Amino acid sequence: MEVLLKYLPITGLIFNTAGVITLAVYSMPKDVLFKDGTEALVVNAGQERNEKMKSLYTKHRLLTIAGYVLLFLGITIQAIPATIEALTT
Repeated sequence: MEVLLKYLPITGLIFNTAGVITLAVYSMPKDVLFKDGTEALVVNAGQERNEKMKSLYTKHRLLTIAGYVLLFLGITIQAIPATIEALTT
Protein backbone atom coordinates (compact mmCIF):
# COMPACT_ATOMS: atom_id res chain seq x y z
CA MET A 1 0.00 0.00 0.00
CA GLU A 2 2.83 2.37 0.85
CA VAL A 3 4.47 1.80 -2.55
CA LEU A 4 1.16 2.51 -4.27
CA LEU A 5 0.76 5.78 -2.37
CA LYS A 6 4.31 6.72 -3.31
CA TYR A 7 3.65 6.42 -7.06
CA LEU A 8 0.14 7.88 -7.24
CA PRO A 9 1.29 11.53 -7.35
CA ILE A 10 3.67 10.73 -10.20
CA THR A 11 0.88 8.96 -12.07
CA GLY A 12 -1.42 11.93 -11.50
CA LEU A 13 1.25 14.29 -12.78
CA ILE A 14 1.59 12.19 -15.94
CA PHE A 15 -2.18 12.39 -16.49
CA ASN A 16 -2.07 16.16 -15.91
CA THR A 17 0.79 16.60 -18.37
CA ALA A 18 -1.00 14.51 -21.00
CA GLY A 19 -4.15 16.57 -20.48
CA VAL A 20 -2.34 19.89 -20.83
CA ILE A 21 -0.54 18.74 -23.98
CA THR A 22 -3.81 17.46 -25.45
CA LEU A 23 -5.52 20.78 -24.72
CA ALA A 24 -2.58 22.77 -26.11
CA VAL A 25 -2.56 20.85 -29.38
CA TYR A 26 -6.23 19.97 -29.92
CA SER A 27 -8.24 22.66 -28.19
CA MET A 28 -11.13 24.04 -30.16
CA PRO A 29 -9.95 26.14 -33.11
CA LYS A 30 -9.91 29.93 -32.86
CA ASP A 31 -12.32 30.22 -35.77
CA VAL A 32 -15.94 29.71 -34.89
CA LEU A 33 -17.04 26.28 -36.05
CA PHE A 34 -20.59 25.08 -35.89
CA LYS A 35 -21.65 21.45 -35.43
CA ASP A 36 -22.60 21.10 -39.09
CA GLY A 37 -19.04 22.07 -40.09
CA THR A 38 -19.76 25.59 -41.27
CA GLU A 39 -17.67 28.55 -40.21
CA ALA A 40 -18.90 31.93 -39.02
CA LEU A 41 -18.34 34.02 -42.16
CA VAL A 42 -18.04 31.42 -44.92
CA VAL A 43 -21.00 31.46 -47.28
CA ASN A 44 -21.60 28.51 -49.60
CA ALA A 45 -18.16 26.95 -49.08
CA GLY A 46 -19.13 23.67 -50.67
CA GLN A 47 -20.12 20.27 -49.35
CA GLU A 48 -16.57 18.88 -49.32
CA ARG A 49 -15.22 21.73 -47.19
CA ASN A 50 -18.20 21.49 -44.84
CA GLU A 51 -17.58 17.77 -44.34
CA LYS A 52 -13.90 18.40 -43.67
CA MET A 53 -14.68 21.14 -41.17
CA LYS A 54 -17.34 18.97 -39.53
CA SER A 55 -14.82 16.17 -38.97
CA LEU A 56 -12.31 18.74 -37.69
CA TYR A 57 -14.92 20.07 -35.26
CA THR A 58 -15.73 16.56 -34.02
CA LYS A 59 -12.07 15.61 -33.62
CA HIS A 60 -11.17 18.76 -31.73
CA ARG A 61 -14.30 18.59 -29.59
CA LEU A 62 -13.60 14.98 -28.53
CA LEU A 63 -9.93 15.63 -27.85
CA THR A 64 -10.75 18.76 -25.86
CA ILE A 65 -13.10 16.73 -23.67
CA ALA A 66 -10.42 14.01 -23.36
CA GLY A 67 -7.90 16.64 -22.24
CA TYR A 68 -10.22 17.88 -19.52
CA VAL A 69 -10.92 14.31 -18.39
CA LEU A 70 -7.17 13.63 -18.17
CA LEU A 71 -6.71 16.77 -16.06
CA PHE A 72 -9.55 15.76 -13.75
CA LEU A 73 -8.16 12.23 -13.36
CA GLY A 74 -4.68 13.57 -12.69
CA ILE A 75 -5.86 15.93 -9.97
CA THR A 76 -8.01 13.20 -8.41
CA ILE A 77 -5.17 10.67 -8.44
CA GLN A 78 -2.78 13.20 -6.91
CA ALA A 79 -5.28 13.94 -4.13
CA ILE A 80 -5.69 10.30 -3.04
CA PRO A 81 -2.43 9.96 -1.04
CA ALA A 82 -2.93 13.27 0.75
CA THR A 83 -6.51 12.34 1.61
CA ILE A 84 -5.50 8.92 2.95
CA GLU A 85 -2.68 10.45 4.97
CA ALA A 86 -5.00 13.09 6.43
CA LEU A 87 -7.59 10.49 7.38
CA THR A 88 -5.13 8.11 9.03
CA THR A 89 -3.37 10.67 11.22
